[in-house]
Amino acid sequence: MKDGDLNKDGIIDEKDIRFVEKNFLKKGLDASKSQTPVEKSKSGTLADILKKLGLTPKK
Repeated sequence: MKDGDLNKDGIIDEKDIRFVEKNFLKKGLDASKSQTPVEKSKSGTLADILKKLGLTPKK
């Protein structure tokens, strides 16, 4: 599997980043209670990253 190929179809594309967008700020079942999602990183917000990729945020 390629890094970033979240749906495991062999292609890293918009479908993969939309999966990230759909699940953004959600915690997995294996995350500890002390782990909290971070809305903004050094790269900016999810909307900033999508715009850099030429995509319009759906939310």
